[in-house]
Amino acid sequence: MTCFTEATPAEREDLFVQKLRQCMVLFDFVQDPLSDLKWKEVKRAALSEMVEYVTQNRGVITDPIYTEAIQMVRKFRILCSLLVFSHLIQRDTCLHVGTAVCD
Repeated sequence: MTCFTEATPAEREDLFVQKLRQCMVLFDFVQDPLSDLKWKEVKRAALSEMVEYVTQNRGVITDPIYTEAIQMVRKFRILCSLLVFSHLIQRDTCLHVGTAVCD
């Protein structure tokens, strides 16, 4: 994907939206931390580039970018809620069944 410095001003909004969508791809860092290393690095680089772009420029958060960013935050809030809920269910199951089963 193109860098912001290589894109024309007219292309940057669409490029930012594309990078946000790219960053919404979920990877499993816990079960298999070595899988998809190339794509995890692509995601990390895109996030870093977007942070730098927003930090160094004014007025770049337009309505389409804001909408995509909100969708990304919602997606990860839901994911985090599910992970916490899953952990609580597992913990409660261990408490009822006994810790030997859950070790």
